[in-house]
Amino acid sequence: MKKLRNAFPGAARLLLLTALFSCLLAVLAFASDAGTGSSVDITGELVKAFQSIADMMISTIFATVPVVMSVMSALLAVQFGIRFFKRFAK
Repeated sequence: MKKLRNAFPGAARLLLLTALFSCLLAVLAFASDAGTGSSVDITGELVKAFQSIADMMISTIFATVPVVMSVMSALLAVQFGIRFFKRFAK
């Protein structure tokens, strides 16, 4: 277990566990559907689910990037301003 924990740093481990749980939950949901007598295409459903997740992630990124860029540029301007005035204060 330590080898696995050390092989993936924090963010990668979280992403890996999230993907693993997503797959397992999808398979469990389809397993409960299989008892109804209908055949379920697990591969197609997983592809649709992951495509939906990817679309949501991309739309979230596109929605937040302008806000994040404005905040980061303001912080960067403050840092450069402090450095600029410290240079002349010496």
